[in-house]
Order: sequence, then C-alpha cells, then structure tokens
Amino acid sequence: MVKFRPFNGFLPSLAGDETILDRISPPYDVIGKSELTKLQNKPYNVARITLGGVGGSYEKASKELQDWIARRALVRDRNESYYLYLQTFRMGRRRYTRTGLIGLLGLEDYERGGIIPHEETMPKVKEDRLDLLRATSTHTESILGLSQDLGDLTPEVLHRSSQQLFECEDPSGIVHSISRISDIDMKERISETMRNNKVLIADGHHRYETAMRYLREAPEERGRSWILATLACSKDPGVLVFPTHRVLKAPKVGEKDVTGAMKSRFKMTRLSTAKSLERSLKRTSKTSLGIIFRSGNVFKVELAKYESDDPMWEIDSYVFQEVMLNKILYSLARPEEVRIDYDHDFSSVERKMDRGAYDMAVLLRSPRLETIWKLAAAGRRMPKKTTYFWPKVWSGFVMHRIG
Repeated sequence: MVKFRPFNGFLPSLAGDETILDRISPPYDVIGKSELTKLQNKPYNVARITLGGVGGSYEKASKELQDWIARRALVRDRNESYYLYLQTFRMGRRRYTRTGLIGLLGLEDYERGGIIPHEETMPKVKEDRLDLLRATSTHTESILGLSQDLGDLTPEVLHRSSQQLFECEDPSGIVHSISRISDIDMKERISETMRNNKVLIADGHHRYETAMRYLREAPEERGRSWILATLACSKDPGVLVFPTHRVLKAPKVGEKDVTGAMKSRFKMTRLSTAKSLERSLKRTSKTSLGIIFRSGNVFKVELAKYESDDPMWEIDSYVFQEVMLNKILYSLARPEEVRIDYDHDFSSVERKMDRGAYDMAVLLRSPRLETIWKLAAAGRRMPKKTTYFWPKVWSGFVMHRIG
C-alpha cells in the first residue's frame, strides 16, 4: 500500500520583474558548470540551495533558504494541496504532454514492495544529498515515480480541479505548467487511487535512499517519513526512457588490445560513421553495444552468447558492466586507470570523441519500460546510470519543509 498525500508546499513569491524562470532549475545532477554559474547568479534560484555546498558544507545554503522564507520570497501554501505538473514538449514530429502529480510519498523499505527501485546507486552522491538534507531540513527537489494505473484520474479530470500557479518555457523548449489541486473530494480520490498502486522510482534513487537514512536518524521527528515526489502513470505517452552512454578515459589501454579481447566474446561489425552506428543501434532488437575509439574507428558489437538465462543479459548496460568493463578493460588496466563518465545525448558523445576528449565511447540502447518494471518487480537492479527518464522534473516550483 502506497501512501501519497497533499501538503502545504513552499511556493515562490515573485516580485518586481521576476519570472518563475528566475527561480527554477533542472535537477542537481544534470546541471553543467556554465549553466550553474548563470543559475546561481540569480538571487533566489533553487540551484543556490541544491548545489550551494561550500567545501562539502551546506550551512550557508541553509541560512540562505531561511532568509528567503523570512523575506517571503518563499511562502507556505495556506491549504494542503497536490500540485498538477504538466510538461509539454516535441520529440521529432510529435508533441507530448506528460502529466504528473506532486505530493508527499510515504517512505518505506524496499522489502515491503510498495516502492520499487530499478537502478544501483553511488554512495558518494548519497552522502552529498544527506549533507544537504541535514542542513536544510527541506526537500528542495522532487523524485519522479511511476504508477502502473491511475484509473479514472485522467489529465482532463485533474486539470478541471486545478488552479493555475506558474507556466513557463525553459531554454530547451519544454513548457512547464504548475497548478494547485485543493478540492477536498479530488484530494481524497488521488490518495485512494495511489493507495492501490505500486510506485517505480524512475528518477531519484539517491534522494529516496538518502531520505530513508535521514528518517532512521530520528524516526520520531515529525515529517521525516515523507519525501517530495512527482508521480506519473507508466501509460502516459510522455514518459520517455533514453539510454545513458559511457565515455571512457583509459590511456593505458590500447585499441588493438581491446578489439582483440572483444573478438572472443562479441560478434563485431565495423561501420563507417557514428551516425550509421546510431541508426543501426535503433534498428536492432538484440543486445548490442556501439563502440567509438579515439582513432575514429566505429564498431557495432553483439554478445556472441549469453552466459546464463538471466534476463539481465538483455540489458545493454549490464553487458557493458559484466563483459566490457569487468572482463576486458579491467584485465588490461587497473580499475583506477579507467575513468567512466556518463552522457545521455548521442550527439554530445560524438562531439566529445571528435575533440579527442576520451579514448573510447560505448553507446547503449535504452531498455523498454515493460522490461524495467519486470526486472524491478523481481527485485533486480540494473547498473547505475542505465536509464535517463525524460523530460526531467525541474526543481524550485514547490518545496517541502520537514517538521
């Protein structure tokens, strides 16, 4: 049974010539250095809090957040509400709108089966998020969860019960719309519908597990047992899943050594360009990796045979981790001599390789949402950074103060 409830959110109170774009940002883990500088130059932008740590300390960010509330730059909503979050965007020739509901999701151990993870996490990231949560006692960013069925809570029904608060178009062309739902009957319908669902964590594993740890530190403290969450329906056509590619620096590993080791485990096809590799990966249904070397050589490789009937072998990131990384690259160099970075955008990876910024790129396909649910429901976790759910839930529209 999933607990999902309305709350008194802290909302931006705009003044003067401010717009809501001055207050919001992408989530902390996808903001580049130049973008961060621009965002943090705005006096009340949420990125000043979410990435406001100095030397690992978020004390300054906490004081700044308290000052915003004292100055009424952030104001607590009078009524307990859900917040309807629409994101409208184009992908190719199609126009999509993803519908989400922002509320408080009750924290529970994964073993109970109501909240389901699908990816592994990184300890260092969780330590950083815990430092922020301890300092601010505030959920400044929302996780994204997926439910399998919202019944008769269609976007049209939810929209009729909502009151518009903010709307804007971000620099990438996504239109964000936030509305308040405070109608008592509708709030009860939402809570009851969610109670009969399970929730797959699509984006925000680190924040969820951080919140669980924060709860265990003081389980009696009021409000710690909830996390700010945006819940969408898996059937929503605006729920898109992209892969997260790997770009590697491994200067002590030679290309010939890698390709030589790969031949015993993969069927290798040499291609002429990165664009032809992208097209080929999109067409294939077999577990496949795309390889681009610093030299410009491009290969599409398929696993010669599965090492077991484990369905995880159908996941490209698992094949990369278990075969390419553990059995090939780590046999040619020590783990500390192989640096892995992540990039979800194929064109960005291509540019990085053209500049010679990395020694090797491994391009992956995204797993199907049905496969993600199936593996997650069976208690299996994919390697970290397997999926990139898009569009991202932006931060700063509404926050939750604990206690």
